Amino acid sequence: MDDQGLSSSVLQSDRTGNSFMAILLFHHFLNHDDLIWLITFELHNLAGDEMKAMISDPEVGAINNTTFRSLNRECDTLSASKHLHRLVDFWLLDKKGRGLPYVLRTFSEGS
Repeated sequence: MDDQGLSSSVLQSDRTGNSFMAILLFHHFLNHDDLIWLITFELHNLAGDEMKAMISDPEVGAINNTTFRSLNRECDTLSASKHLHRLVDFWLLDKKGRGLPYVLRTFSEGS
């Protein structure tokens, strides 16, 4: 984690209370291939919220406003829409129609 400039997980234990807590952040669940794939988006200067959407999309197959907001708890409906439209403007996501989810644009679609 340190090599990539990412924070390590945090473990806290309470012997008196016989409990422990592990704090894991989103990037702790990314594998090497995910990190390499995310690096390809550096030229777009994506926000952290948008990076989460890009990781979620290939795993799920699509993303909509509700899913974007569940990944980014502090994001409201309007902000989520703006982020998703920005990803469409960068040709990273494709909108298939009104009310339909956004899907990851494949290289062959974008060329």
